[in-house]
Amino acid sequence: MGDPVIVNPMMTPSNIGSGGPEGAFTQELLVREARLGDSILPIPEGISYDVAAMCEPLAVAMHGVNRADVKPGDKVVVFGCGPIGLGMLLWLIDRGVTDVVALDLSEERLERARALGVQAALDPSKVDLRAELARLHGEVPSYGRVGVGTDAFIDAAGAPNILTEVIMMAKLHAKLVITAAYMRPIEFPVGRMLTSEMTITTAVGYPTEMPEVIAAMPRLKNKIAAMISHKLPFSEIMKGLEIAATPQSAKVMIGIEES
Repeated sequence: MGDPVIVNPMMTPSNIGSGGPEGAFTQELLVREARLGDSILPIPEGISYDVAAMCEPLAVAMHGVNRADVKPGDKVVVFGCGPIGLGMLLWLIDRGVTDVVALDLSEERLERARALGVQAALDPSKVDLRAELARLHGEVPSYGRVGVGTDAFIDAAGAPNILTEVIMMAKLHAKLVITAAYMRPIEFPVGRMLTSEMTITTAVGYPTEMPEVIAAMPRLKNKIAAMISHKLPFSEIMKGLEIAATPQSAKVMIGIEES
């Protein structure tokens, strides 16, 4: 009683707020069959509620990075610098993967990516992306053609052109991890994939990542706090949702005040 905790939605029977029938944004939240250390995780001492509330998007981001299976020395591209994409950049750099290129259409989000220490932060609508990646990551011969030297691409944006664009410039055995939600079917050049033998996989949720995210919070709390772009009271929740849909936002935090 009285301990500050984080709820792990994927360990609750109803997947709270993750596609299940029960949500949050309420002063009192029912966690069915709650288990300490499983669906209920203690917040480390000295960690604010704002930083603690970043656990869920940071866990999604960590799972995407884990699925990419990259290591220091690998070259990575992240499409999208929203909350999930920024979280991916945070984990990649924290793990010593320094050759990271961040892509987004919003200059505000690109500035946040640069603050995390990426190799480059680019607006793909304003540059020749293949040429830029060839300059930054080099080029690699691949079955009679030349691919960019990027080892892994992570899609946290969901633009329909990304899959084809990656396939057309991927080197031999490059990887693409899709974490963005695609609501409609898309076409992509499977034939071109034959000459690169690239791997396409997906990532959803955070099956095992939340405890690791929480353990890293005391060390990374300042960087995590810097990812929060707006703070609003619960009475302005609809305004907060509108802000969250704009390119100028990163993470919008809604405060629940005790009565």
